Amino acid sequence: MAEFTCPYCQHTTPIFRSGGVEREAKKHKIPILGSIPLNEGICADADRGRPSVVAESDHAQQQGQAFKDIADEILQNLALN
Repeated sequence: MAEFTCPYCQHTTPIFRSGGVEREAKKHKIPILGSIPLNEGICADADRGRPSVVAESDHAQQQGQAFKDIADEILQNLALN
């Protein structure tokens, strides 16, 4: 969770300094699988017992895609090993 996008104005604000994850991943020779946006809807979906990848809320499709993209990266990395 590296950034927060305001649900009202859609402005994105970085939460952490940039480059740290990339630097550490390179140092340890591990891939970066992806990034999950900081979004209150993810928590709300989870509280309802419906993860964003299957929830039907307004934001779910976009948020769910971030999880699916990471899952795809995991599968690709497993296939390489």
